[in-house]
Amino acid sequence: MAVDSPYKTLWFLRSLSDDVLSYLIEQQQDGGVWTEIATTYAVSDQWAYQTITDTLDDLSIYSFRITSLDVYGNACAVPLVIGPEKVVRTPNAPLFDVTFNTPATTVTFSD
Repeated sequence: MAVDSPYKTLWFLRSLSDDVLSYLIEQQQDGGVWTEIATTYAVSDQWAYQTITDTLDDLSIYSFRITSLDVYGNACAVPLVIGPEKVVRTPNAPLFDVTFNTPATTVTFSD
């Protein structure tokens, strides 16, 4: 499905564990290594969290992993994995200039 944005908004719900300090958010492109893209700190009365990725490469396959961490940086539970999903987006419109030549009544298109 084509989308207009080269970014993805990740939504997730809080952990039910009492000792969560933060959430480590990672992404994996085309089955490669997991790369940290954000850390979100837990707020005691907040249930839903979101983060927006950097620009995603068109025609790549991405997975996202969210791990809740305690105050020592230890994983509290089994990570939440979203994906894999292929990014297929509407291409950017081409950039060009249009020049009108008055005496010749011609139009020139250029990059």
